[in-house]
Amino acid sequence: MRTTPKTATVKAKLFEPGDEDGFTDNHMPFIYTLGNFPLEGHFYRKYICVGHKGERWLVDRHLFEVRYKLIRYPWTFLKSLRISKEVATFLDHLTHGHQHH
Repeated sequence: MRTTPKTATVKAKLFEPGDEDGFTDNHMPFIYTLGNFPLEGHFYRKYICVGHKGERWLVDRHLFEVRYKLIRYPWTFLKSLRISKEVATFLDHLTHGHQHH
């Protein structure tokens, strides 16, 4: 089978306290996907990613840091996404916080 690499732009940040949608009975933090499916993950061991349709998923920290590349992009469509204020602030800092005037 032949595979073709695909490039996709996602917004992401390290999964930290305050990013979770809730906790399981054994106190594991989780987020809900676009389909309302809970994904569990340990804080600081995962990145929380947000796709162009607002879909969210968790990626292992090591895999994320090896496979994804940071780009500078104006996140003008953030208001339409279902993300927390902290994620929006983080992304705004990434795109505007490092600009020199």
